[in-house]
Amino acid sequence: MYFYTSGYGDYIYYCNYDKELTVLEKYLSPGATYLRQFGKFLYATNEIPGKATAFKINDDASLTLLNEVYVGGDSPCHLSFNEDGSLVYIANYMSGTTSILNILQDGSLGEISKIIDHTTFASPSKVYPKRQDTAHAHYAEYIDGNVWVCDLGLDMVLVINGEGQAIAQYKAPAGSGPRHLVFNNKCQMVYLICEMGNIVVPLSIDYLSLRGRHLPTLPDNLPTHSDSAAIRISPGGNFLFASNRGKSSDSISVFSLNKDGSIYGLDSTVPTYGKCPRDFIFAPTHDKVLVACQESNKVNLLDWEEKTGTLSYAGLFVEVDQPTCVLFPNL
Repeated sequence: MYFYTSGYGDYIYYCNYDKELTVLEKYLSPGATYLRQFGKFLYATNEIPGKATAFKINDDASLTLLNEVYVGGDSPCHLSFNEDGSLVYIANYMSGTTSILNILQDGSLGEISKIIDHTTFASPSKVYPKRQDTAHAHYAEYIDGNVWVCDLGLDMVLVINGEGQAIAQYKAPAGSGPRHLVFNNKCQMVYLICEMGNIVVPLSIDYLSLRGRHLPTLPDNLPTHSDSAAIRISPGGNFLFASNRGKSSDSISVFSLNKDGSIYGLDSTVPTYGKCPRDFIFAPTHDKVLVACQESNKVNLLDWEEKTGTLSYAGLFVEVDQPTCVLFPNL
């Protein structure tokens, strides 16, 4: 098996996932802070240059550059695709916008189709002036004809239709800073992680209504200064994972889920043995987790046991430059 990782450095790394983690090749792609696959193509948001890049995924999972384009916004940081892969939706953090770009038949990126300005939906929260003085788009996920957006600056989750209109919204706690979502389609639930509030919020997919209490991502005995980052559901669907970034709180928190999708509670908070766990992903074998530790310049490997809910450090890692995203290709 193979995986990709990238971040604030200059490269996307093509890595071997075996008994050891090793870098096989690296591809120039400065500031590629988020990666996503569609079919036989890999796409990156290049946050610092304000671009997106398209690659062809070869049979051995190596990459061939197709093209790179400007996205019409500053600091793109997340992307997703419509059903047939003809459009890509890109969240631009500093601009507070969502860009929609065409994808050509050969997989390369085309022209900008539309740019949606989030300040047309609400005013900035301004609870934290330096971070919420304007809209800050953190996430844009296309689902069934609509785009689900998290905006840290507005303290809002928005569902935007094809005409660029907000058809549903959730106002997060003031100053909490919505960052990412993960969907539990079996229970019609979606879980929001808030970066500055360090909370997980369970919501209904249908109406974006609250489906339970806010839960802190850290236990009371850990330092309060932390920035939450990634959120995912375990392969068996029994647990919710959330990563925490902070001087004394670099960790992944594990929450038990009830059968109806509600969050039972915080089970454990496990050190990642690396600073600033910006992203993580479950391996296709379902028994391992890769963690991108941005400020330690490495991707760490953790063991996962679904039956017991046990997460632990496996003692393996690979050194890369400032990783912020990890992805296993679907070959």
